[in-house]
Amino acid sequence: TASTVTIGSAITSANSNSPMNGTGNVSAITEGGSTVAAAIRSLNVTMNNNTRAQQAIGNAAPIGIGLGTAEVTGSVEMYFENEGLYNKFRNHTSSSLSFRFTDASNQSVIFTVPALYFTTGTPSGGALDSDVFVTANFAAYKDVNSNAIFQIDSV
Repeated sequence: TASTVTIGSAITSANSNSPMNGTGNVSAITEGGSTVAAAIRSLNVTMNNNTRAQQAIGNAAPIGIGLGTAEVTGSVEMYFENEGLYNKFRNHTSSSLSFRFTDASNQSVIFTVPALYFTTGTPSGGALDSDVFVTANFAAYKDVNSNAIFQIDSV
């Protein structure tokens, strides 16, 4: 049977901060603790908690949510200006990745993958008169210092 619910009367107004974007608000990108010198064409991060609905006979809705292993993966595509990222892939060198968004009021949000390995990283050039890029896919793992695989800071 359906029941009634009382909805609160207090409404919190939205703040007046402008949305941040990847064109005008990226103030820093670091890899391995150093500012990325090469121009980055794209940066992607994917998070998957691998949760699952727990179904049971006689229940129209799931009876619970099963917890899974958190996975953080992503990719960085940049102009191939040096062999730094390529060598980290070839040598299986651990690294980190961080990118900061800052708004007009100097408020920042920092996204950090504190520990990762590059799973691919081979340079590729399309054809004559085209640019050479390196696309480096990565997989994060739990950092021993921060005890995190992904971190968001608001400053």
